[in-house]
Amino acid sequence: MDLTQYYQLLFTYVDQNQKFCKMLFSDHAPATFLARLTVLFQSACFKSWQVILQTEYISEELLYLADYQVQGSFMLVRRWSKSDFSFSKEKLIAMIATIDEEISNQLVKKKFSNRFNL
Repeated sequence: MDLTQYYQLLFTYVDQNQKFCKMLFSDHAPATFLARLTVLFQSACFKSWQVILQTEYISEELLYLADYQVQGSFMLVRRWSKSDFSFSKEKLIAMIATIDEEISNQLVKKKFSNRFNL
């Protein structure tokens, strides 16, 4: 799925379930739930990157990138909910999809460089 489409689905869900998401991403949210949600999203990142990189191996670099990507996404949702969803959903989707696309592009570029010893 295209990253923009993925984030369109995600942020539409958040938008349609604002009260629930405000509760989940509040300062009083149960840490265990967010930890499980983090693992779920990190797993999705790994699966996506394994396809992109055509490998089963999860490097330490990918562990750091998954933490960055997932926690960054969660912080955007948290900020958006704290602002009572006043920021444009479309701008938010475009912003995060661009960031994630750049991460994916860098992974592919690095794979290509490593393959040909560039």
